[in-house]
Amino acid sequence: MIVFNAEKKIISQSGGCLLSLQFEVKNRELVCLSGDSGTGKTMLLKILSGLVKPENAFIQVNDHVWQDTRNRIFLPPQKRNIGFVFQDYALFPHMSVEENLKFGMRGDKKTLEAVLEIMDLNKLRNLKPVYLSGGQKQRTALARAVLRKPEILLLDEPLSALDMKMRLRLQEKILEIHREFSLTTLMVSHSLKEIMKMGDRVLILKNGKIVRTGKPEKIWKRKKKPIPFPPSESNPRLIPLSSHFY
Repeated sequence: MIVFNAEKKIISQSGGCLLSLQFEVKNRELVCLSGDSGTGKTMLLKILSGLVKPENAFIQVNDHVWQDTRNRIFLPPQKRNIGFVFQDYALFPHMSVEENLKFGMRGDKKTLEAVLEIMDLNKLRNLKPVYLSGGQKQRTALARAVLRKPEILLLDEPLSALDMKMRLRLQEKILEIHREFSLTTLMVSHSLKEIMKMGDRVLILKNGKIVRTGKPEKIWKRKKKPIPFPPSESNPRLIPLSSHFY
């Protein structure tokens, strides 16, 4: 279970706003993040991973508090059990596919071979990234993240640069990895079809706030009245932090 409550001032092309997000994610859930550019989706992932420190935050994963600004608790990124797949792959150009996968790997040889098989990378294991297509690079980046044996997998628009055929193929690979390794996954996506296919739930962001949440098929079928976010009073840890700090 992820309990996320954070506030941070952000600046985008449309101007500045206060990112103020409160939500929970169940273990083994795949949650999609949607909304216009600049609304805070990538920032949410960076805060959860510890790459960005918000002004105010309470973040708890299962029984472990990762951040609590009131009590001056901050778990550094390297101690957070997270796999992060960026849009630009972030592969080491001087390493082969297999060497990239082994970097930071927590699994054993058996797990490595299993992931290579699932991601169709066996025949590419000795190639360097310069010889890979976009889809092959993305599969390598995803495999490397999974081999860290993360509690949480963060995907920042992992398929946006791929053609439709490869995109559909990798959607299946992500779902297979998510289920096979019992991951809790947060994925940023602008594709309605992708969200409908993959997401157990979707959070829609606007101006730094969550404006809708629920199962994708219910969100987009219910036209008259949006599904509201569950009242924060149901969990005191999800009351907006500004009520504590100001």
